[in-house]
Amino acid sequence: VVSGYNGTIVAYGQTSSGKTHTIFGEDTNDEAAAGLVQRSLKVIFDKMNNGYDEGQQKHSAKASFFEIYNEKVYDLLSSN
Repeated sequence: VVSGYNGTIVAYGQTSSGKTHTIFGEDTNDEAAAGLVQRSLKVIFDKMNNGYDEGQQKHSAKASFFEIYNEKVYDLLSSN
């Protein structure tokens, strides 16, 4: 991801199997309880900051969060 490639995190499984917990973790500041999203973003932004400090590269980041449920797509960042 940091080298210019796109990345995707997907959670697939039946209802109540722990997908949301795995992706987002617990609602706490404890790093040990962080989910895949928090851990991944920390690594990405740490790498971006290290390159920025050395004046090597300019970076940009985009994120999308969506859910597919009953064959319908829901944008989780939309206010609608």
